[in-house]
Amino acid sequence: VAEVVEVESGLAKETSRLVYVGGDGDVYEAGYGDGNESEPRRLTWGWSEGEDDDGRLQYVWPSYSPDGSHVACFGVGAGESAHAGLYAVAEDGVAMHEIWRMYEAVPICESWSSDSRHIALLLQNDRGLALKIADIASPGKTRKLDGGAPLFWSWSPAGP
Repeated sequence: VAEVVEVESGLAKETSRLVYVGGDGDVYEAGYGDGNESEPRRLTWGWSEGEDDDGRLQYVWPSYSPDGSHVACFGVGAGESAHAGLYAVAEDGVAMHEIWRMYEAVPICESWSSDSRHIALLLQNDRGLALKIADIASPGKTRKLDGGAPLFWSWSPAGP
């Protein structure tokens, strides 16, 4: 949940925003707090790579970047060519960037660095677990930090 301060008539009001995955598999954002509740707003639009919905992207694990500018989420597609991708969606839902895509791994979870520039990914494939780092400014590139099990991590709150 990210905190947003809205200024109205010179008085500051705090509004909290929550992102979640709806029943249709897309990511939504809703605001609440201090009487500023809002209707959920769709941030993603699942798409299908085939003629049927078997390959439709279903989004999982949405999370705000610490600066509130983006929402990261995995998009998982089933069907004949199962695949997964990591996406960074602009907070307003207008722009969406694919940061990472793989056909041989299943996403487990992700977490943002404190500077909102990197995302740690925990992935599982037939060789086990892998912890990778993605730079949101360099889509398609990840760096493997470690593999095996168990893998736990935490970002420093102070940044780099």
